[in-house]
Amino acid sequence: PPRSTLFPYTTLFRSLRESRDHLSALYKASPDMIFLHDEEGKVLDVNRNVLREYGIRSVQEFIETDPGELMGEGCLPEMAFERLKKALYGENQQFQWTARRLDGSEFPVEVRLRGMNLPARENRKRRCVIGVVRNISDLQEAERSLTEAYEKLERKNMDMESFLYSAGHDLRTPLVSIKGYLELLTRSAAGRLSDDEKQMCARINGNIDRLDNLLKDLLQLSRIGVMDGKPQRLRIRSVVNRILEGEKESVWPLPAEVDIQKDIQDIFLHEVHAYQLFRNLISNSLKFQSDQRPLRIAIGCSPEKNSTVPKGHSIFYFKDNGVGIVKENHDMIFSLFSRPKDSSAEGAGVGLAIVKRVVEEGGGELWVESLPGKETTFYFSLPIFAD
Repeated sequence: PPRSTLFPYTTLFRSLRESRDHLSALYKASPDMIFLHDEEGKVLDVNRNVLREYGIRSVQEFIETDPGELMGEGCLPEMAFERLKKALYGENQQFQWTARRLDGSEFPVEVRLRGMNLPARENRKRRCVIGVVRNISDLQEAERSLTEAYEKLERKNMDMESFLYSAGHDLRTPLVSIKGYLELLTRSAAGRLSDDEKQMCARINGNIDRLDNLLKDLLQLSRIGVMDGKPQRLRIRSVVNRILEGEKESVWPLPAEVDIQKDIQDIFLHEVHAYQLFRNLISNSLKFQSDQRPLRIAIGCSPEKNSTVPKGHSIFYFKDNGVGIVKENHDMIFSLFSRPKDSSAEGAGVGLAIVKRVVEEGGGELWVESLPGKETTFYFSLPIFAD
């Protein structure tokens, strides 16, 4: 035939040969093990990684090896054939399996099976299954190490919570006794004490009260993760009003206004947790209110949608017009016993750590945004009550 007539076929054959060469290169260079099975489940071909992993010298030797000898404990040829058959008819498979080398050692693998057509004679297509298999020994070891580390951390956290509770409880007992004896002493010797001595007794009493408050905070912190009972539906307005009622004896001026969003969602928390959360936020606002203007607090649901918020949670905000927080202190304020260096307000640096623990215990997140000298807004996600 004329050369012009052969040209399209020559181009087609060249293209097919190049495609075959590309596939062959990928087949050989793949970091995974690749198997090719016929319609009856027999092995047609494997790549070099299979031979290397199983400790077999040639493809022919692998094909002639009894499949049962290459399967680990609990993995049977019938099970493998069933998976191959499903993949052959279009139901892709992905599962974990235990393989066995010729030397008897076993290793875990992840298997993916997919049916495909191979060209055959007389323009027919030959149905087969390609299997891509990966040794996951390192992955399982990493998961095991991670699980062990997590369990170790959990045990340490439980030990720490137990220690904090025991220490807080045991230390408060002699502290109450010291305070009682100090009051008896100051009353019985009131007429004989000089002004300086009275001032020293008042200072001792004040230090006892501060230490007692710190121990109470530690007891609160230690019990967050071991709360009895179940979460319940709570109205934020009711929780906040109860807290403000209890703050009437506070040494700090109460807020001139507390604006709670009218349609704010009900939360789903332990009542004690909700009280700890908002009490410490309110306490923080009272301590760090500005002396230039009356304190105003706003509480509500943030309209922003955040893909990182867990299902069943909403983002809430707690905003005040206090002194604000400089950006470099945004992370530090949530750590236990951490306080800004330039702060003159009383406190041990436990309150916001309690807030963080409560939010995280509920599966949420907490962060802060602030304009120093103007305002601070705490954002936190909490589980909400769904009708």
